[in-house]
Amino acid sequence: MERETLEGLVKYSQTSCYLCSEWLDDSVVEEHLLSCSQQTIVCPNRCGVLVARKYLHLHLNTCRASYGGTDKMDGNKGFFAVPEDNDGQLGAMDIIAYVENNIRSLRMAIADANLKFYRLFEQQDELIRCCNSTNQMGSKIYDMILTSQTRQLIEKKQLKDEVAAMQDKILILQKRFSDGEANKPNESANNATLEISELKTRIQYLEDQNDTYRRQLDCCAQRFSSLQNQIVELNVRHPMPSNGHTIWRIFNFAKAFADSKESNVILKGPVFTNAPYGYKLQLTANLNGHGYFRGNSITIHLVVYSGPYDNLLKWPCRINAKITLIGQCGPSRTREVELTKSQHSNKAERFVAIPHKVVLSPTHLQNDTIFVEVKATDETNRG
Repeated sequence: MERETLEGLVKYSQTSCYLCSEWLDDSVVEEHLLSCSQQTIVCPNRCGVLVARKYLHLHLNTCRASYGGTDKMDGNKGFFAVPEDNDGQLGAMDIIAYVENNIRSLRMAIADANLKFYRLFEQQDELIRCCNSTNQMGSKIYDMILTSQTRQLIEKKQLKDEVAAMQDKILILQKRFSDGEANKPNESANNATLEISELKTRIQYLEDQNDTYRRQLDCCAQRFSSLQNQIVELNVRHPMPSNGHTIWRIFNFAKAFADSKESNVILKGPVFTNAPYGYKLQLTANLNGHGYFRGNSITIHLVVYSGPYDNLLKWPCRINAKITLIGQCGPSRTREVELTKSQHSNKAERFVAIPHKVVLSPTHLQNDTIFVEVKATDETNRG
């Protein structure tokens, strides 16, 4: 490094202290090393500890030798006792330890600096990503604003054009009135009158339709009320079985059988309960069969529905039932079925299958009628 003065060029150099990294002139390096705060020195209490000069006062606050303590390994000199020459100066071992300690300090300082640089690079990368994200967001917002402004300009222009066209029409009408043409037949006026008349006719038609639908709805409501009253009367006259036992009479069997083949019609049987205020049960039948039995058997289903007294019953329920195709002039056919239903499910069902050749035999089918009997028992409270 060179410095220019009035006398001419004066050359000098600077050196960095290897302990504290301070830049110094070559002439004061040795003097600085004797008083450098990073220099490692031996504890003056002769406890054997090597400590940096700037931390010496902290060490003296906790040094055992300061309080008269001794180390068992080496009397009063401590565990890391420093060997001394006869004149009280540091020996070769002290210098080696001093150099090794400095090397360790330098390595730790380098590692710490590398870690700081790495963190700085990470922060820089994060800032770059944030800047890029901000730029992209700003670009999108700018595009949205630009698009919105463009749309507003287009709409504004369209409105101006419409206003101008309306003003032109007003001027034309004013001119016609002033010229006395308002009373002359006008083709556009005739077309407008025709359109208005058609609209009035259509509105009247829709109003008539609405009145018709309202009358039909009132009629349906009356019929529904009448049916409810009939159902109540039937329940009073013929209350549904409440002992789990009922017989279902299926008449017009031939027609029902044909309907089931053609459109898979499901017949609904009587509703009953297994006990007074018990589980709600019903029989249904598919005369053409269900699933694997389609086309070769009839399937009779026992269904458990949600009933009005479910909150008073125990759940889940377990129903055992015997379903019998009654023989009208011979032996009957009986099948057993078991089903379980939880309180929150809408329904549960199981079915039994009886072959068509058995059902269509004269033993069970007479006068185009068959009879199906069911006996249901509650197994919920049994072991």
